Amino acid sequence: MGQAISKKKQKSKAEGLLTQQSNFVKDAVKDSPPTERQVRQSATQNKGSPPSPRPHGQIYSTLDNAVLTAQFLVFLHQLDKADMLDDDDCGRAGELEFVLAVQQLADVPEENKLNHIHSIGSKYFKQDGLDLDNKELWNRCSEVCKEPKVSESGLSCLQSAHDKCLDKLDSLHLVFLQKYRAQSCTSQIISCLL
Repeated sequence: MGQAISKKKQKSKAEGLLTQQSNFVKDAVKDSPPTERQVRQSATQNKGSPPSPRPHGQIYSTLDNAVLTAQFLVFLHQLDKADMLDDDDCGRAGELEFVLAVQQLADVPEENKLNHIHSIGSKYFKQDGLDLDNKELWNRCSEVCKEPKVSESGLSCLQSAHDKCLDKLDSLHLVFLQKYRAQSCTSQIISCLL
């Protein structure tokens, strides 16, 4: 009987401190309640589709902050202007606006959801609209936005398009963060000097 207890102690000592800490953290994460974003994503994501291959933690933290989102949108508008896109074309800034519109679907009351989806369709799924690199997904989303009722499969298509746009914006977001940090550091130095 005493030997069984000592074997457990030896086993835990053999694991090492870092392994014990990582196991403790994993258990704490499993036991913690889901965040609001995880609840929203699980409600809108189709159970049969796999999650996005890359986590979008950094871009989500930017989108959760209204000031950073506005500055990221300005940054994308500047890139679109540098590429000489027409005002009615849906460029990188339009992709971010689409992402935000799809995220707002979770907060829209059920009776207004259909109108919101129709407005997404008229703005982003027109001839010079959103560029998804997946024509089949674009066509499905376009059809979903014209349907007379809201369906789970339709919301899943819009969520897939949302994830595609986030994938495309991810590398630009890293460039934005580098420039934003440089600008904020410079402004802090200038304010200290004055």
